[in-house]
Amino acid sequence: MASPARIDQGTILKPAAMEALPVITMTAGSGMTAGINQWSLAQGIRLNYTLASNSMMAIAGLTVADIGISYLPRHFMAPWLADGRLTSFTTTPATPNLGYYFLQRSDDKRELVARMKALLLSDACGLAGGKWVAPTGTAHIPKTNMKRRK
Repeated sequence: MASPARIDQGTILKPAAMEALPVITMTAGSGMTAGINQWSLAQGIRLNYTLASNSMMAIAGLTVADIGISYLPRHFMAPWLADGRLTSFTTTPATPNLGYYFLQRSDDKRELVARMKALLLSDACGLAGGKWVAPTGTAHIPKTNMKRRK
């Protein structure tokens, strides 16, 4: 996504253009950042100018302010695209689709966890109605990894 002042709606960016643009990403531990980094490396694209934040809303605000371009979920940013605050562009080659997961311990029966899962599966988050695919099988997270450190 980008500010309309920087990139017109529907523009197709080639690798050389990506190298010249500032890119606003999530911080290093983010799946979004890992996906973009893997994609750019595979395409031989060097992202020369990056700015990282751990807040998706900060990234959206910085993108609207024309600080750089970003990789944000289209459904989440739909109102901003609709009212013209942001534009959407594509890249050649295309950027990856990222999967998001909700993990919980099988023995965690807290009400908060159940409510978080229900919210994520609701229409409000855009993961319902065919956009959510439940993972097959189960993952085991040993309790020893969940201990709090003092």
